[in-house]
Amino acid sequence: MTHVTMDTAAASDIHLGSKRSHVRVLHRIWETLYHHSAPRQFVIVGDFVDHISDLTEGDELFSERKFARLPKSHRAFMEFLAAVHHEGVSKVIVIEGNHDRNKHERLIRLRTPYLPYPLVESLRWELAGQTWLAIHGHTLDPEWLHHRWVPELATTVFRGAVERLDTHDGRFSRWVEKRATTGRRKFLCRLLPPALAAYGATAGADHVIGGHSHEAVRGTRFKLGERAVVSHNCGCWVNDECSWLSVNAAGGVQLHTVEIG
Repeated sequence: MTHVTMDTAAASDIHLGSKRSHVRVLHRIWETLYHHSAPRQFVIVGDFVDHISDLTEGDELFSERKFARLPKSHRAFMEFLAAVHHEGVSKVIVIEGNHDRNKHERLIRLRTPYLPYPLVESLRWELAGQTWLAIHGHTLDPEWLHHRWVPELATTVFRGAVERLDTHDGRFSRWVEKRATTGRRKFLCRLLPPALAAYGATAGADHVIGGHSHEAVRGTRFKLGERAVVSHNCGCWVNDECSWLSVNAAGGVQLHTVEIG
C-alpha cells in the first residue's frame, strides 16, 4: 500500500490556562507525529488560550509573569510549537478564536518568543486540486456577534467561581460546563456545519475546517447552488472525548478521537 504523507494536523479549542484542558495529551500525540511523520503544517483553529488576559499585562503586551503562572504542561506545549516553528520542518499557524481576544487585547497582536509563528484570523491553502479554509467559527455565531457580553460574562463567572472550586484535573468544571451549556452546544451543532459551508462557498473554498462548538464533526457535504462544500469541525480539548483532524496530501480527512477518563 502506498503511504500518503500528511499535509495538515489541526486542532481547536485547546483553552490553555484552563484546568479543563487536556493539552498534555495533544502535546504527546503531536510530538510523536512530528518525530515520525511530520506534517507540512500544524494548525490551531481558534481558542488557543482560555482567556487572553492569562498572557497579557494590558495594552496588548505579553506578560512573562502571567505566562509563568500557566500549568507547566501548557507552557510546554507552547514551547513545543515554538521549537517546531524554528526547526522549519513543519509550519505552525494559530487562528484567533473568541477566547483569544476581548475588548482590549487580541492574541494576533502579541509579539513574544513564545508565539513566533503566524497568528491569523483565517487560513487558506490549496491541496489536491481543491481550496481549503480554516476559521474558528465564532463570527458565524449570532450570540457572539450580537450579544457578545452574554458569553463573556458567563466565562468570567465560570472562571471566577467554578474553576476556583475545582480540583487540579478540572473534572468538576467539565461536569458543570457540560450541563450548563447543553442547549447552546446543541444549537451550535445545528448552526455551525451549514454556516461554515456557506461561508466557504462565498470564499470559493471546497473544504472548511472550524471549531467553536466543542463538538467534532466528520466531513459533511453541503450543496450550495453550483458549489459543493464539505464542512469539518475539529472538536475540542476540554471534554472527556477530545479530537483532532488530519488531512493527507491526497485530500483525505481523518478525525482522530481520544477518550480521556
